[in-house]
Amino acid sequence: MALTKTKMETPKMVFICLSLSLLFPFSKGDGEPSAYQVLQRYNLPIGLLPNGAFGYTLDPNSGRFSVNLSSNCNFHVGGYEINYSPPITGVIPKITSVK
Repeated sequence: MALTKTKMETPKMVFICLSLSLLFPFSKGDGEPSAYQVLQRYNLPIGLLPNGAFGYTLDPNSGRFSVNLSSNCNFHVGGYEINYSPPITGVIPKITSVK
């Protein structure tokens, strides 16, 4: 029975984590776009970042992107354990920008 419960809770946790990221405020309040809005500008889904993403840096020349999180976020998807720890870093290719 515990195995079934775990399988049922995994999709729920993923859904909750991704849904909450949609509800997180999109504006930093100082006129700058949020990290979620930056993802949208580059045709990337905002669900790539977990709830609680705040403050970011983006180097427009190299595409290096770094996002701060309010805390760690852990969940399981398709047999994989996903762990987000602050900061999340990566590179956004220039060719995906839609400005």
